[in-house]
Amino acid sequence: MGTIPLAILTDASNNVGIGAAPSGSYKLEVTGTAKVSSTLLLGGALTGAAATFSGTLTANGTIQQNSSQDLGTSAYFSANVTNGFRVLNAANTIGLLSITNAGAATFSSSVTAGDQIKVTGSGAYLSIYDTQASSKNWAIRAGHDAVGDLAIRQSNSTGGDPISAGTNRLYFSSTGAATFSTSITIGTSGYAGNELQMGNGSTDFAIDLAGSGKTDVYNSGTLTFNTALTERMRITQIASGGYTKITNNGSYVNSSGNYHEIYTNRNNENVVYITNVAASPYGPFLYFSNAAPNNTTNYFLQCVDSSVVCFTIWSNGTTSGRSDIRLKKNIANATPKLDNLMKLRIVNYEWKESIEGGKELGLIAQEVEEVFPNLVITEPIKKKREIEQEDGTIIEEEYEEGDYKSIKNSVLPYITIKAVQELKIEKDAEILELKKQIEELNERLNKAGL
Repeated sequence: MGTIPLAILTDASNNVGIGAAPSGSYKLEVTGTAKVSSTLLLGGALTGAAATFSGTLTANGTIQQNSSQDLGTSAYFSANVTNGFRVLNAANTIGLLSITNAGAATFSSSVTAGDQIKVTGSGAYLSIYDTQASSKNWAIRAGHDAVGDLAIRQSNSTGGDPISAGTNRLYFSSTGAATFSTSITIGTSGYAGNELQMGNGSTDFAIDLAGSGKTDVYNSGTLTFNTALTERMRITQIASGGYTKITNNGSYVNSSGNYHEIYTNRNNENVVYITNVAASPYGPFLYFSNAAPNNTTNYFLQCVDSSVVCFTIWSNGTTSGRSDIRLKKNIANATPKLDNLMKLRIVNYEWKESIEGGKELGLIAQEVEEVFPNLVITEPIKKKREIEQEDGTIIEEEYEEGDYKSIKNSVLPYITIKAVQELKIEKDAEILELKKQIEELNERLNKAGL
């Protein structure tokens, strides 16, 4: 029959060996691989090079791996009824991994997952606790406020529980809509408050929803737009009419006034450029859609300087300009204008650039300048171009390219009035002289009996 291999051997101390004779150090020794297909109950320690359990392993002591196993000498397993399952360091002093009987797991250091970390359960959450004394804790929880939602929460106090005593900092509803409790920052910003921010703190862009953290006092609900830490535009709250305010330096005439506003403090620069690049363009359109005032109370346009109204276009189509004597000095009668007025040449002409063409009636500025030099304005033709700096940046530069002459048309009526006055005085004198001559002639006729 051949040799029968050793199966179970005992020694004088009733120690049992499977696969080889017992060494005498243990009650049971297995040489080779041991497989438990059901339940293995341990009252003390289980030590071995390799073991496979396809059933249940219950240990009231420890399960210890030798140095040749995957866990090495740095950890061994301890499981009991009180503490659940723990992974301790070799000195048995630090819990590297603890799993309670309820299933809660605690890691003493980082967790690395090659695929995913999955947290399941109704209202399941992942907590992130910072051990620094001044830090608040965080948690990510599904189904926090409603089924299908996701909340990222921060504890309200240092070291607090973000779930039971925390605030939603980022919240996704079941439909995917996101709600932020404060700012949305892209980059590094110098702002604080309810804003959408993009930038690096010095050259940035921000949309401020309430003005929090600013030195300015804003109305609640105002929407502001900022660059380089300075407000550039705002839309006032609905209660204030929803007006748009635009500024170059953060200041306004009235930041909450019931009107739209464009504000600038730049010297020798236009406030607004309105450009129409169409082949058949139109300019600004002012429209009273619900009324036809037709008076000199309601105006279409009014121009005001730091002290008085300079020019007004009234709703009845008339215009007015400042002329109060209190604004004038060195007042004297005008010199005669009739002779010079008669020197002006009234011409028909056509514009060199015109969509419709056709003849016009008017004056030539150069000819008027020879007679009335103060009646003509020479205006430079201003253009802009981009200039590349040594550092590669592009700046816009304004330059002059020639000039054009224009006439102060608003003064022409006064010259005409003066000329008419002169003409009337002259004609009145002529009429008076003619009347005198007629009277003398009638007197002589009467004396002659004719």
